[in-house]
Amino acid sequence: MAKRRNHQASAQSRFAAIGKYLLLIVLAVVAVALVVLALNRPSVTPAEAGRTPAVTNTPDSTPTPTPTAMPQTVAFLGDTYTAGDGVTAFDQRWTSRLSVANGWTEVNAGVATTGYATAGASDARPYTERVAEIVAAAPDIVIVSGGRFDYLGSSSAAAVSAGIVDTFTELRAGLPEAQIIAIGPIWGDSAPPARLAEIASEVRVAVEATGGSFLDVGQPLEGRPDVIADDGVSPTDEGHALLLEAIRTAIEPVVTARP
Repeated sequence: MAKRRNHQASAQSRFAAIGKYLLLIVLAVVAVALVVLALNRPSVTPAEAGRTPAVTNTPDSTPTPTPTAMPQTVAFLGDTYTAGDGVTAFDQRWTSRLSVANGWTEVNAGVATTGYATAGASDARPYTERVAEIVAAAPDIVIVSGGRFDYLGSSSAAAVSAGIVDTFTELRAGLPEAQIIAIGPIWGDSAPPARLAEIASEVRVAVEATGGSFLDVGQPLEGRPDVIADDGVSPTDEGHALLLEAIRTAIEPVVTARP
């Protein structure tokens, strides 16, 4: 019996020793694995340790459409020079060429021999009586030119002054958001009379009083009888090209583009 007990105790001791060895082996394997993981882990600098990881947004594959601006509507109120008498085709008048160059939709309300207070030829009406048509067109920009035929016509100075004020006052009342631009009176190939400068001054005061702009483009046709038609008044295609150049140079810094 004593021998058997000694044999059992010896076996238990051997099993205990083996268990310890196995435990040590397992611990060693775990330790090696931890060391390997530590060595393969990406290094982090102190600066990166406190940094919030950047979030990368994946670009939308659908392109954002670019807004297309609507073309501006520009109304021209004027006399013979605006109407285009003397050109070979209406697309040669300065108003039309200026509109094409700027991508505008043109509304031409020019009528020959008229003025702010001057009706001109039979069945024609002065500017004051044509403002309603301009307002009805709802333009973004209104460009008014003239005054020559107010000087040549039978209207009194007082009537011309009143017509100038009424034209711009009524335009602003009917088109509170529109840009209003006035061009000083343009003469012909000869030197302009002194009265024309007085009309120009009154136009400047009236348009600026309504928040509009005044353009002094000088006298582009002075000394150029070769660009005046046989009627002695109307500019030819070449004459309108000169008007275009003078007006475009003056108007470009003034015109407001629609967003």
